[in-house]
Amino acid sequence: EWKALQGYSSQEVEMKVRHLKPERGDSNVGTGKAIGVVDCSAEELAAWVMDVCSVERMRISKKEGNPARLEIRKRRRENERTFAIVKRMPAPLENREFVFRQVWNAEKGKVSVAIESITGSEVDYGVALRTTRGLIRGLWVIEDLPTRSGFKQCRATFITRIDEAGFVPTWVSDKKIPASLSAV
Repeated sequence: EWKALQGYSSQEVEMKVRHLKPERGDSNVGTGKAIGVVDCSAEELAAWVMDVCSVERMRISKKEGNPARLEIRKRRRENERTFAIVKRMPAPLENREFVFRQVWNAEKGKVSVAIESITGSEVDYGVALRTTRGLIRGLWVIEDLPTRSGFKQCRATFITRIDEAGFVPTWVSDKKIPASLSAV
């Protein structure tokens, strides 16, 4: 059952969260969903989604105290990009590393961006970082809306599933998921 995120949803963006009960020995898995209307075309928003290491997002990540955010320059296809991000966690938890690829697909008036973790690859951050690798899976569905007074708008739906790996209290997940959804 999806529950509204108290204090995060607004008239512009609706945010919901759902926790999956961990099986014995499994970690905490959180699922988040955000839906909103954005003042740009679907293609413009998809370009922003694909630019994970933009100056704006790097500044925000640094302000949050996250140790690393980088693009891995091994492209298989033109519509695919690979990234590594290390998210700061509260003590005594280890920071979480997420290595993932994003692939976009465009149709007339609609763009989808799929996000999937990559396992088994080591990332050289230039320094030794003690991390636990989490898994992420997500999907952006971005659809153009009819033009209003000459301005383009699109509806963005973002659903993400985050397995932070290892023991992470639910209250920590509840603080991290809204940050992931705040892109909408």
